[in-house]
Amino acid sequence: MITAEAKDDPQFLAKLQFLDWLYYSTEARDLLRWGVEGETYTKSDDGTYTLEPEYSLDAFNLNPDGETDIQLDLGYSDNVLSGSTESRALKESYNTPEFVDYIDSVLATRTPRDPFPPAPLDELELEQASLLATPLRDTVDTNTLKFILGERPLSEWDAYVAELEAQNLQQYVDLINGAHERFAESNG
Repeated sequence: MITAEAKDDPQFLAKLQFLDWLYYSTEARDLLRWGVEGETYTKSDDGTYTLEPEYSLDAFNLNPDGETDIQLDLGYSDNVLSGSTESRALKESYNTPEFVDYIDSVLATRTPRDPFPPAPLDELELEQASLLATPLRDTVDTNTLKFILGERPLSEWDAYVAELEAQNLQQYVDLINGAHERFAESNG
């Protein structure tokens, strides 16, 4: 996310170019994950990444005899920007063969779920849905974190659901279901 004030910055274009490089460049992804090519790692013609002998990545038990951990000591491989923008080859480069085999088996055997049914909202419904969904989403996000961290016991689940219902959960569900039913009737 970029703040609205960023548009007035004389370096705005440079910031956009940097973000584009950071998120979509193979060079940047390699740098974030492995460090400086030729210094902390090498990359072979077949795409295999190899840490230099003096470097390790203890979080993945890679090169454990290396004196300098590229994550702990140098700040690479910190996962802040990894994930959705890493190529599969890059993800596989730091995971065990068993993990890669597991992902292959999941992808080969999974049955994708059906997509959500369409429920196009008209302009008034979009505004209403936004007004209803925002506090619901905030409550869900906040309490999900509290349940995970143990700040809220699962014995309070019914109270949590009651909080959602008090924030017009049923009205929101009815709005979405109504739009879906209207779409189904007009589109067979």
